[in-house]
Amino acid sequence: MAMVKIRVDLPEEHRVLYTSCLSRNGYVDVNRFIEKLPEVVLSKLDLDPRISGVLAKEDENRYKIFVNINESEEKQRFTAAHELGHYFLHRDLLDTGGRIEDRYILKAEGVSDEKEDEANRFASTFLVPLDKVKETMNSGKNDVISLAEHFGVSVIAMANRLGIPT
Repeated sequence: MAMVKIRVDLPEEHRVLYTSCLSRNGYVDVNRFIEKLPEVVLSKLDLDPRISGVLAKEDENRYKIFVNINESEEKQRFTAAHELGHYFLHRDLLDTGGRIEDRYILKAEGVSDEKEDEANRFASTFLVPLDKVKETMNSGKNDVISLAEHFGVSVIAMANRLGIPT
């Protein structure tokens, strides 16, 4: 099984926070990570069923991430990490105000496919640390389904993280 080596590329000041939200077995608590960012507020809401998540600029230094509470826990985690990816990688798109509203398939109007792919890669990398994948595989969990369950992500997210075409 070919693995893609991508590391979470967080600003230096957020790397310690990331490590504090990482369990010994590799599960990353994305909700706790976002809650500890002073400039970002995470809310889980009953959104339109066609919307998975939103990144919105509230004011000069405040952002909000909204996640659709009606989706599975795995999908909520991925969506939160995806919106976090937009926050770190693409918030310049919001400099004039506005929001990035990701539809069910995590494609936002007015945002290029390239930027959506970047946010998806960020989310997969954030939620599934490669060194923990290797440890888990060495302990005997070698199939995509077991790995997905272990890391709390969907089978598709895990396959993408491992470089398996979906």
